[in-house]
Amino acid sequence: MNSDIPYRPGHRSPLRWLDLRRIPGGIRWRLNQLQTRRARKSVEVLYRNTSQKAAPPGTPYVIADGMYDNPNHFFRMKLFLDALCGQTDMQRMGILRTSRETDAKGTLESLGFNTFLNLEETPHQLDTFRPQARALLAGVKSHADLLDLDLPEDIPAYVFYDTVLKVLRHPQPALDHPAWEYHLAELLRNMAIYADLFDRYDIRAVAFSHGWKNEYAAAVWTAIRRNVPAYHITAYYETLRIRRIADATDYACPKEGLSFADFCAMPEETREAFIAKGWTNLNDRATGATSDINGRSAYVSDSRPSDREAARQALGIPTEARVGLIYAHAWYDFPHIFGLGNFTDFRDWMTVTLEAIQQNRNVLWLLKPHPLESWYGTFRLADMATNMPDNIRILPEKTDSLTATRAADLGVTVHGTAGFEAAAHGIPVISADKSYYSDWPFVHQARSREHYLTLLSNAADLRAPTPEVRAAAAAFAYLSGAPHPSDMGMLTLRCDSTGTPLYQDIVEHLKANSAACDRETALISEWLASGTDSYSVYGKIKHQNNLQATADGKLKNGAPAEQHTGY
Repeated sequence: MNSDIPYRPGHRSPLRWLDLRRIPGGIRWRLNQLQTRRARKSVEVLYRNTSQKAAPPGTPYVIADGMYDNPNHFFRMKLFLDALCGQTDMQRMGILRTSRETDAKGTLESLGFNTFLNLEETPHQLDTFRPQARALLAGVKSHADLLDLDLPEDIPAYVFYDTVLKVLRHPQPALDHPAWEYHLAELLRNMAIYADLFDRYDIRAVAFSHGWKNEYAAAVWTAIRRNVPAYHITAYYETLRIRRIADATDYACPKEGLSFADFCAMPEETREAFIAKGWTNLNDRATGATSDINGRSAYVSDSRPSDREAARQALGIPTEARVGLIYAHAWYDFPHIFGLGNFTDFRDWMTVTLEAIQQNRNVLWLLKPHPLESWYGTFRLADMATNMPDNIRILPEKTDSLTATRAADLGVTVHGTAGFEAAAHGIPVISADKSYYSDWPFVHQARSREHYLTLLSNAADLRAPTPEVRAAAAAFAYLSGAPHPSDMGMLTLRCDSTGTPLYQDIVEHLKANSAACDRETALISEWLASGTDSYSVYGKIKHQNNLQATADGKLKNGAPAEQHTGY
């Protein structure tokens, strides 16, 4: 990196403010900021009036982050903390990057936080850890070497690796980029900060919005090493999701889900109900009728072809061709989140894939960019797939996912939702590495890099999923990703990307829809007491068991409905 300015994340030229063309946009930004601040203050008043009061001194602590400054994050945190602290008195400690994050600190205070840690303002200074980072990096000669580094407390090296990708918005930065040293030193510093924190305070829970970037990961991993439960609190498809992380195995599978063995152990009536709901959910997803940014972008239902032949005509594909569809990922969006091991990152995976499919001319390969490729950054699939033979085509980014899937005979992903979506639609799917559905039977999962190449070379001969396997994919779609059933009366949370209007949503939830807030908090409390690891999955199973209960409140197997969770 040729620059006289030392690397630091988020650096901007000191002369940027002189650009007069930015002034009109700056005025609009300031007005929007004022509007947002007013909305935020109104929500904070409601938090102070409706949140459980802070625990007295001398009680243990829960630490939670304010680093993800999003209205939905703080609302989700309120629901969770009201449930957690309703069971056990805990003081609340907020984690921020710096004391300058006054807006986030104010919101945390309205939620009962009175102790704070600012990561950038502790005695542990990042530069102190640069020599250690430099020594660790001294022998690195490849990106694979970066992932093999032996780090303190055995924290996976992919944590800092994926942090570099995310910060630089690049799929595979050059080995000589100074960001590697900077963010490795940052991770080492954060580990030292949290080690001290856990030594000084009686911390009984960690509740974070994320868990796989340096500032979050160090806290979650320290909790794992200290046998303290960590909770990943998020939402997708407009539904609250909480994943309990107790050990390294949980850390490598952060999405909610249910094992295939547990699914098979359920009563047949329950399994059939989840399969039916899965088909309904897949159809709902395909309409794109959601505020979820991924769902809206992936599916464009207007004028969608109704069958395979029409889909092929729409995409200009010969009717008789054997078609393989490769679903690309968001290049730097934490590729290792499920324990990627066959490849160093998504760029490595795509490089290997492009080399392999050029040799397999029995298949017409369609490359489908991630539906948010442009939104995530400037790197494009087209930047890699250059000078391809005529059996390889790149689809437009906005191509409807279901149209592409209907046109295909085979799907390829690393760990995307295409794994269960395409399988449910009846086409065989190659999963290039580990995923949150690895133990389910609906994908051909690559055990190694070499096995992946074998699967690609034999792509034309891979068996299609049986009706039973397709049904399993549908059930997984429901359990892992569908919203709560509407008759549960739970909250609908619009996508985090919605912005300032989320504050009005929260006001509506806390005032006119307070009963749903109470139901959500009560269900979280039940889930915490259950000892299971996936909140939304717990709720769906409980709800289904209640539906199957007899008139006297007993399940068909005789267990009380409210106590039978099914896993």
